[in-house]
Amino acid sequence: SGVPDDYEKQMKRSRMLRAYGIDKLIQCNHEIAWRDGGESFTLRTRAAPKRGGDSALQRYLAHQRSLGWFAGLYSNYTDYAPVNEFWSPDGVQRQSDGNWRTAWPRCYAEKPLQAVAFDARLAPEIKAKFNPNSAYTDVHTAVSPWGYNDYDARVPGAGTFAQTFYAYGELLRNDSRIYGGPIFSEGTYHWLYAGLADGNYALAYG
Repeated sequence: SGVPDDYEKQMKRSRMLRAYGIDKLIQCNHEIAWRDGGESFTLRTRAAPKRGGDSALQRYLAHQRSLGWFAGLYSNYTDYAPVNEFWSPDGVQRQSDGNWRTAWPRCYAEKPLQAVAFDARLAPEIKAKFNPNSAYTDVHTAVSPWGYNDYDARVPGAGTFAQTFYAYGELLRNDSRIYGGPIFSEGTYHWLYAGLADGNYALAYG
């Protein structure tokens, strides 16, 4: 995981690694492929401008795939920032007291049912534009589904962790179908999602 600050240097290094015989490799680029600084890093379809924008990221992924490797992009449908182009207050999870649930710094937790809908919409756009054949679908298996209950009475399954579990499971399988390759997420509660994600960071947060 990770993304190069300089695509040209990384492609040169990749050619060297391939020449050394590393012919099986999965490279999932992280969130800075989408942003230069403090912009939103989730629900994105446009690449970081200062790294060359869409065309630079397209060339980079095509190069990595030309080596016979899996090349994926970062996705995340849990951290929802007010600066995101798709922002709506109605898209935020509600806690049992009615308040918004916070997530990563500067973000709120996106509703699981909205996450499924945005993944179904944006994953095909990302595939068509950048042609990844893998993905790192961050956070979804790192949080407990019962810790991401959406208590908003307006949504089906409000207050149940089954809503979150089924939503995230469907999202992971959809990414696998759309990108046509292995899908990874962030571990800790990954045991619940066995067979839905193809792999995880083997993390166990305290």
